[in-house]
Amino acid sequence: IAASGRLRGAIESDIGAQNQGRIAAILVREGDEVKSGQTIARLDDSVLQTQVEQANIAVGTARGQLAQAEAAV
Repeated sequence: IAASGRLRGAIESDIGAQNQGRIAAILVREGDEVKSGQTIARLDDSVLQTQVEQANIAVGTARGQLAQAEAAV
């Protein structure tokens, strides 16, 4: 389910996220006072973590191939 919305309070503010994803945790409750820059929710980053692991494996493979190529020269 994908959705966007607005929160309304005494002062109305637009909120958004830099990345799309599922919400893993909501860190505030209705009626809580929040400050500028405060984290109010966390997105599930498991897909991103998997991509980082895959990229690290690819870097290791490339380093190994580079070492082999340098040794052959």
